[in-house]
Amino acid sequence: MTTDMNMNRSATEVLRKPIPISPDNGLYLWIIIGCSVGGFLLFTIIIALIMYIRRRQQRTKKGSDLLDNSYIPGSEFCPQQMISSFSSTTSDDLSDKDSPVAKQFRRPLGPSTSLDPPSLLRLTSECVQPRPTLTRWHTVASPHCQTTAVLGTLDAERDSDEEETHNPPCLHGRLWFSILYKSDANHLEITLLKAKYLPGRGLINSPRDPFVKVFLLPDEENYQQSKIRKRTLAPKFNETFTFKVSPEDLCNRTLKLSVYDVDKRKVRHCLGHVIFPLTQDECMSGDVIWRDLEIAPQPAASLGEIQLCLSCNPYSNRIKTTVCRLKNLQGISSDALLYVKVQLYHGRKMIKCKRTVPQSSPSTTQQEILLDETFSFAVSGRFFDSCSFTFSVMVAGSSPLVKDTYHGQVVIGPFMYARGEQLQHWQEMLTNPRNMVMRWHGLEAVKKN
Repeated sequence: MTTDMNMNRSATEVLRKPIPISPDNGLYLWIIIGCSVGGFLLFTIIIALIMYIRRRQQRTKKGSDLLDNSYIPGSEFCPQQMISSFSSTTSDDLSDKDSPVAKQFRRPLGPSTSLDPPSLLRLTSECVQPRPTLTRWHTVASPHCQTTAVLGTLDAERDSDEEETHNPPCLHGRLWFSILYKSDANHLEITLLKAKYLPGRGLINSPRDPFVKVFLLPDEENYQQSKIRKRTLAPKFNETFTFKVSPEDLCNRTLKLSVYDVDKRKVRHCLGHVIFPLTQDECMSGDVIWRDLEIAPQPAASLGEIQLCLSCNPYSNRIKTTVCRLKNLQGISSDALLYVKVQLYHGRKMIKCKRTVPQSSPSTTQQEILLDETFSFAVSGRFFDSCSFTFSVMVAGSSPLVKDTYHGQVVIGPFMYARGEQLQHWQEMLTNPRNMVMRWHGLEAVKKN
């Protein structure tokens, strides 16, 4: 009896003692809870994915049923037939706008829309014409505008009321302007109207940001500039520029209109020039005039021409320049003495300066002046891309106390300093080392610093 009571008492004490919880038991508990929550989330995601796939299949089946109901027996798919159906009239387009197929496939053509063969093969012979919407990125030569032209839409840049059907086609663009001279105030008013048919930018002919500079030659330093028209190949300016010109000097002036484009890097690109000599009759009428843009830079003023010969030797680090001839010099008296000053520049710093022997000016402007003097300059081959030569035609003063004057100059060098024929002359010299490269260059007015 006593033994049984002791055993019951010991069992009761054992049950009353708290069970010690070890750190491993807590870790297992958290693992069990995490697995339960993760399994529930995974199960929910799987159920949602299955419902989404079933809904997509139901929508695809409904669309195929609509196409099967609109199918006409005996009709076969043909790309030409589809394009002809796209170019149907607007009345046919409006009559089908309430059909379910029209609601499904009528979408505006945007930059991301494409007519690919896989999407076309799903359509039947009764295709609904999409209604394209032209945005400001659509241009005359852009791919999107070419697509809309096939579909029978109109280009926003070429309105029917502004199309000049009687004018011949142009290659590089066309400019419209008018000239009116007010003799009472000695003011020459140049009204810049518009430009059309400008070439696009890049291979896809994207729109440009054009503007126009207006010059009255031979003064190239004073000019007026129009506003920049954003993202267009047919800009409309409608701006008037006023120059003060005397009646006696009017016939000696030449109007120059230069069209430029500014890209995203703020770099200007020349699209062409219009050179228009002023006459009394055309300045008084004020009629609208159009001229085609010329790509090749035309001589700003008829100052004359100079023949130069260049040769480089990268092994001996020397460049030889030869001043050969001068011709067609304008505005120089017959008793003046002329010479050519050759200057070597490294960047903006002048390194060396040499000059030819003074020669008397010719009696007639057509007569040439033979100089034929060669100068050698020591230039390291690694500085060929940062050096340039300036050839200046100088008019000697009548006495030692009179300062020599500049008549014109030519700058020949790399892309940082020269353009056009001057740049080509320099590049041809570098590609043909130890060979004499000779070219004629037109004299330009000296720019004031």
